Amino acid sequence: MDDARKLLDSLMGSHRNLDRKEAKAKKGHNFKEDHICKHYLIGFCPQHEQLFHSTKRDIGECKKVHSDAMKDEFEAAPDKDKYRIEWEAKLKNYLEELVRGADEWVARERRNIADANRMIEEGGPNEVARAEIKKLNDQSAALLAEAENFAEAGNIQESKSKTDLAADLKRRAQEWEEKSKVQRQDDVCDVCGSRMESGDVNYARFRHQEGKIHLGYVKIREWLINMRKKVRENEEQEERERGARGRRGRGAGGSGGQDRSRS
Repeated sequence: MDDARKLLDSLMGSHRNLDRKEAKAKKGHNFKEDHICKHYLIGFCPQHEQLFHSTKRDIGECKKVHSDAMKDEFEAAPDKDKYRIEWEAKLKNYLEELVRGADEWVARERRNIADANRMIEEGGPNEVARAEIKKLNDQSAALLAEAENFAEAGNIQESKSKTDLAADLKRRAQEWEEKSKVQRQDDVCDVCGSRMESGDVNYARFRHQEGKIHLGYVKIREWLINMRKKVRENEEQEERERGARGRRGRGAGGSGGQDRSRS
């Protein structure tokens, strides 16, 4: 029921159920209502676009109305700039919050990789690796003992065969030892904080950059750059206007003083 109401509101405007007199009074001002999504009016509501839906980064659903009719009403309003300045600043703050979350994810993943590598360096092979290495070395030692017995019995051919098998097992144990000391080389994405697959770096980066989470944060970061620029321009414009008002005020005060002195 709520979804149907939201759909009608987005298509027809939230004033569709008001009587004619009340609707006329509200005409041109409906976009200011609290239940209208102001991020959407500015142009970008990350929750409405469901950038991270069904992922571990899901940011939830926007419960407000996303209405093109309200966007048109906002664009046509004579005082839209006053509201646009306010809402652009709020959108900037929200996007900065989302980006901080991604940056924290980047830092956390890098700490996790560093911790894992430190454990490998300090602790050596893990339990699974140690068990496999011990098994291979034990099997190699047993085969060498058999090879020695065959040699003493004069069966040189069988002794050589057992010695070769023992050497192969010893080599496999050394490979396990070396692999267990290899540190993690996972690359962490600076944009979204996700780990990229190890192996083929170019292929891993290509797959990652096509992913839903990465594309979502690319859009958020691009919009944040744009919003920061607009907010900075708005603040500079406000500063210029404040300075102009101050100069006019001082000019009016000086003119009044000169008039009084002449009188």
